Amino acid sequence: MLYQVDHSGDRFFIVTNDQAENFKIVTAPVVNPSHQNWTDLVPYDAKEPIDGLEAFAHYVAVLVRRDGLPAVKVYDLDSGTSRYVDLQEPTYDVDFGDNPSFDTTQLRLEFSSLVTPRSVIDVDLKTGTETLKKRTPVLGGFSTEDYSEERVFATAGDGTKIPISLFYRKGLVKDGSAPIFLEGYGAYGLTESADFDANHLCLVDRGFVVALAHIRGGGEYGQTWYHAGRLLNKKN
Repeated sequence: MLYQVDHSGDRFFIVTNDQAENFKIVTAPVVNPSHQNWTDLVPYDAKEPIDGLEAFAHYVAVLVRRDGLPAVKVYDLDSGTSRYVDLQEPTYDVDFGDNPSFDTTQLRLEFSSLVTPRSVIDVDLKTGTETLKKRTPVLGGFSTEDYSEERVFATAGDGTKIPISLFYRKGLVKDGSAPIFLEGYGAYGLTESADFDANHLCLVDRGFVVALAHIRGGGEYGQTWYHAGRLLNKKN
């Protein structure tokens, strides 16, 4: 069994794969955290894998995966409500930033996409308002307005839909004539992150389409996606 533990008030918050292949979150009282005292924070959902959490005084922020994309879900411990952070772009990468304060209403995230350089964003946990704090500069006159990103799906031989993130310069004529630079890696449950890579600019500025295939063996859909591409499933 694998697990990660964080703590808030009189409870431990535990990410575990105990009878939950793609992980779930349980709580346990600090005074007696044994397995028989575990309580599900939310019922296990195989379609929403959990990658980790950070517990605060009044909130718990959870890294999940929705439809193969990373997402952040915030639980209000006082009201019992929850909501997703609106990350707005069709394909991207996101992770927790440095969050050293326990009694806080601000969650710091590190965000990047195929068109957005690495950015530091603060999210107001009460209102959901997002504030851009810093963005990595890109030399050479780069502007996100000159480029497009999208997410499409290819159908594998067994009918499984495989997500592919595309990056290209605006104005591209989609008639099948553009050259493509295709990347894909599916092993060890690692994800092919759709984050910014300045090295791709020289390609898309010359008319290429950069494509990142999120194939099985990776972790885009949790452990289920990983196991569907390993051992006797390597053909996938």
